[in-house]
Amino acid sequence: MNKLKILLIYIILMTTSICFGDQLNYVENKFGNYIVRVAYGPDSQQSVGSYSLHIYRIYEEGINDFIKGVVIPRNGTLVKCWMLDIDDDKYIEIIVWTTSAGSGSYGELDVFKFDGIDMSPFKLPIPDKSLLNGYSGHDVYDIKDGIVFRSFPIYLENDGNCCPKGERRTIELDILKKQWKLSSN
Repeated sequence: MNKLKILLIYIILMTTSICFGDQLNYVENKFGNYIVRVAYGPDSQQSVGSYSLHIYRIYEEGINDFIKGVVIPRNGTLVKCWMLDIDDDKYIEIIVWTTSAGSGSYGELDVFKFDGIDMSPFKLPIPDKSLLNGYSGHDVYDIKDGIVFRSFPIYLENDGNCCPKGERRTIELDILKKQWKLSSN
């Protein structure tokens, strides 16, 4: 009977672990000899709270060495992170994408510069109002060939939040000029 109880407890624990694993509570990415893991605690709300950002140096045979970590307030769910040298300045940029809770799903990017030892926040420019005409959330971010892309549906005057009737607009960040522009992609 004791073996049966132990087996049942084991199954319950494994099932709980598997279920928790389906709820994404971390994202990670690798660049060169570094890996970044961005996570929020298992007991924290997905919509608001904070996330931790940890950077590790990767050595052979899977041994990782902790380099730096910070805790950042967040207003949304973690979606993705990138780790790359986007502006060819020999510093690694760490970009974290969160999406706000609610029907708007407003996207936000937090950016950090990492020099191999220390990390500092990097403020992205705000897009010009003309680029955001008809904007009402539902952002999707991507990075291709070192360019940050942000796309979102365009809402017309009487559109409900569920049903934008305008086209999809994509803007891209020229990191060197520190400005957003309409994308040709």
